[in-house]
Amino acid sequence: MSAKKRVITRRDFIRTGSQVVMGSLMGFPLIRTAAGRSTTKSRVVLIRDQNVSQGYGSLKADVVIDMLDQAVTTMLGTADPASAWREIVNPGETVGIKSNVWRLLPTPGVLEDALADRLMEAGISKKNIAVDDRGARKNSIFRQATALINIRP
Repeated sequence: MSAKKRVITRRDFIRTGSQVVMGSLMGFPLIRTAAGRSTTKSRVVLIRDQNVSQGYGSLKADVVIDMLDQAVTTMLGTADPASAWREIVNPGETVGIKSNVWRLLPTPGVLEDALADRLMEAGISKKNIAVDDRGARKNSIFRQATALINIRP
């Protein structure tokens, strides 16, 4: 038994094409309203310190920690870093820290360590913190995470 080959005529092509165009045009008003319903403004904090570098590819850990502390306290408007981190995470949570291992611009290890230290000071157990990049989807901590933090280089 041979299968009958369906031939698409010019009329079928035009009819189907116009239906697709009309269907997509009907969704345009929805895109505009769904694209961002937030009425609050975003807040960006920029912290710079010319003393952070101690040569090519090497950072001063104490300066990185200070910059991280300045960033979270400024962002959240708190007096000290510990209270700022308690606003971000709650004790007992599981936190995945998405890092970047790209060889041209990796996330500095001192930043990963500083972030993990601040999370532990906020009450997160060390066993409930994972730093990963390419293996994050398979990492058991990330799969159970109640909070995810994305850090960039």
